[in-house]
Amino acid sequence: MGRPTNAEIAARKSPVTNERLPQVGSLRTLANEPISGRKYRVTIYGDQNDKGPVDLSIMGYNIRIKRDEEVIIDEAYVEVLKNAVIETMQWDQDTNTSHMTRRMVYPFQATEVLTAA
Repeated sequence: MGRPTNAEIAARKSPVTNERLPQVGSLRTLANEPISGRKYRVTIYGDQNDKGPVDLSIMGYNIRIKRDEEVIIDEAYVEVLKNAVIETMQWDQDTNTSHMTRRMVYPFQATEVLTAA
């Protein structure tokens, strides 16, 4: 990893899109919607192959969640879990075609914690 070329430097400086980027330090979803800071009651399920804890990190803030235990976490971490997916191609021998399948890396259940107003 050497010095960047003049073209790479120019590409970094030039705007790629007219879209306005979120402010540095604000948390947003992949759809660029602001995260409100709600809390969720979450259980990340383990299976016979993976029973270890799950480490999540957002902008330098790290948490470790034990599997099969209910915890209360911020909405931002729930977004990380929602977007942690694996996409693979599977071949169907009956139809001689392949199709995309998606599965969650960390299967979980989340319920919003309601606060008294």
